[in-house]
Amino acid sequence: MLESKALNRTARAVTWTILGVNALLLAVSIPDYRVSIDSGYHISLARWYAAHGTAWWDHINYGPGGRPNLQGPALHVAIAVLGLILGGRPDSFILANAILGL
Repeated sequence: MLESKALNRTARAVTWTILGVNALLLAVSIPDYRVSIDSGYHISLARWYAAHGTAWWDHINYGPGGRPNLQGPALHVAIAVLGLILGGRPDSFILANAILGL
């Protein structure tokens, strides 16, 4: 019984250590976080949401006439809000996308 408690405690400590090191490495890598090919799309819509509040029609990514915005707004609004909190500059929205991508 005593051995299983010690093993359980050790397993928890190892698990939390691995999670902590991983979280630390992710936090340190945010400035150099690799974005995916979709990041430009999501950042452009997030900036549109930040500037206009809604994005019913996507004029940015589907030119020249655009198309209805078929993406749900949750991610774009989250990037927009965090981008505005971080300063509202173009780099702020890129950083917000990287943070939410983690």
